[in-house]
Amino acid sequence: MKKSDFNPDRIYEIRIKRGFVLTDLATLCGVSPALVHYWEKGKCTPTPKRIYTLAKKLGIEPEYFFTKDTQ
Repeated sequence: MKKSDFNPDRIYEIRIKRGFVLTDLATLCGVSPALVHYWEKGKCTPTPKRIYTLAKKLGIEPEYFFTKDTQ
């Protein structure tokens, strides 16, 4: 997986699907709500470590963030 293939829309999709507000996810991942917002809007890309943390906290595989299809 290449960092350039990261799909920021997938963070928002799974966050909403899991019933989290932005601040909930930020707290779970140990980052600021503003940073999660930037990730979701594609203004910056999480580091590989953060992608792993996001996936773990959301109960998904990290590869989820690198797919273009919505489910």
